[in-house]
Amino acid sequence: MQNGIVLEANYQKHIEKHQEMYCVQQKDAIQVSNYKFIQPATSSEIQKTLLSSGPIAVGFKVSNSFRHYKSGIFSVNDCETSDNFIGWHSVTIVGYGTENGQDFWIAKNSWSPSFGEEGFFRISRNVDLCQIESKMPMSVQL
Repeated sequence: MQNGIVLEANYQKHIEKHQEMYCVQQKDAIQVSNYKFIQPATSSEIQKTLLSSGPIAVGFKVSNSFRHYKSGIFSVNDCETSDNFIGWHSVTIVGYGTENGQDFWIAKNSWSPSFGEEGFFRISRNVDLCQIESKMPMSVQL
């Protein structure tokens, strides 16, 4: 990584539907010097790394139905169709659990505290839903 991660305060505060966010300043950044990609990228390896190293950055495909998530375990697999796929998104996996026999990840979203479950969401685990388990999970220690 060359230039670090720009602080959220350097992004515009309000965006319109389908408008891209962009950085308005680049003077403040956090330098990441200690990270590792989780290989093999499996659910069990992600769990082990989560327990030993803490939160994990992941990317996954976002669909229209995810944009409207309110609560519960997100398990809608509509991100593979071109009509529903709206882009890639990065989130942070912070935990995992099982509810009524369904395994899930707990992830923190960056959209706002009003999204989902106070800024967090639960998504099906062990099924690589929308490629959340296979697209370059990365453990970062700041």
